[in-house]
Amino acid sequence: MKTKPPTEEVALLQAQTVVHAEMIHFLRDPINLKFLFFLPPAIFAALWPHIGSSIVPALAATLLGLEPKFNNILFQSPNEGEALHLFPCRWRSVVAAKNSTALALTLLFFLLFGLSIGYFAPSPTGIVEWRFGLLYLLTVVFPLLHFGNLHSIQHPRRHLGWSLGDLAEGCLFMILAGLCSIPFAIFAQTELGTALCLVYGGLGALFWWKVSLPRTVKLLESGSVLEKVEE
Repeated sequence: MKTKPPTEEVALLQAQTVVHAEMIHFLRDPINLKFLFFLPPAIFAALWPHIGSSIVPALAATLLGLEPKFNNILFQSPNEGEALHLFPCRWRSVVAAKNSTALALTLLFFLLFGLSIGYFAPSPTGIVEWRFGLLYLLTVVFPLLHFGNLHSIQHPRRHLGWSLGDLAEGCLFMILAGLCSIPFAIFAQTELGTALCLVYGGLGALFWWKVSLPRTVKLLESGSVLEKVEE
């Protein structure tokens, strides 16, 4: 017997529930103590005279700390994937809610790291540097969400922690972030850098909404993701 798909109201409620659960679980997860370990190296990096801006280590610490939110969306807790597959759900709403939570946390931790690191930096962080950081995030975050969604399905991890596998995933994620930074590096050298970043970011958001989400949903509906979970 085929399960009746959720209505729009149920799909919206599911999305709200996912966002709430993601935020509550994130705040209670002991693994988030890793942000305290990232802060001292980021501060020392900001003291390096050739770093360019204290915003740079803030961006790096933010993305590295939130890697599981991009790369492992189905298993923020060990049995989350099975729980989601047990009940009829609109996968597009679930994935969009998880990606939206990742976006919100990225902005939050960028602000927290930026303020904390800027306090110790030799020169105060100005408006120009904050604009630089926000434009950078706008250009990289949607490509990272797209690749992260696919990676979450192809290489899901049931357990998150301090294993060599988690370290390798973090390194690969930062390499990917570096590759996704190439357009920003090009745009920043032009007089129309801000406008180009805004257009590129808008196109990235459109691609995420029109292409990445449907592709992720199609893969999830196949149900094969549970067979690939790394124990």
